[in-house]
Amino acid sequence: MYKDEDGDLAHEFYVEVPSKQGCKATMKRVYDNLTPEGEVYYDIPRLHCRSKINAQ
Repeated sequence: MYKDEDGDLAHEFYVEVPSKQGCKATMKRVYDNLTPEGEVYYDIPRLHCRSKINAQ
């Protein structure tokens, strides 16, 4: 998850770019001014989906 300059939190950020003729707009992905959220620690420990569980 990333934070943008407004403090919003999301996996991806997009901005709407209008076309030159004004009838259609496209979405462009934003890569600048994003800061990663980092490690998130939970109150209750949880298994990560990539952890290996020994099945017997």
